[in-house]
Amino acid sequence: MFEEVVQPDYGAVDYERVLGVLQGWLCVMCNYQGVRADVWVLKEFGVRDSWTKLFSIPYLDPLWFHYSVPLCIDVGGEVMLEYKSVLVIYNPKHETDVYIQSLVSPVVDGQV
Repeated sequence: MFEEVVQPDYGAVDYERVLGVLQGWLCVMCNYQGVRADVWVLKEFGVRDSWTKLFSIPYLDPLWFHYSVPLCIDVGGEVMLEYKSVLVIYNPKHETDVYIQSLVSPVVDGQV
């Protein structure tokens, strides 16, 4: 059975959307040409007003404008997503990014 899902009001004309799932909610990552990306979630299926913009992520490089749909959000509110083929942790409260080159912890002074 198919049913139409009404999209949120993005408020702009020039954007690219990517659909996904985030913590059990239907999620849309709306990329605005090198300016920012907005993350929207549908909290109640079939209710247009239940679309909620969780946060916006500014782009560090205006020539590269494509974040993935967030992969997960931790209990502290930090978000993991992909940007330029690397994993990024974004903190919406402090509006900061941390790039993760690898999931393997670095060795410091011969110890892990």
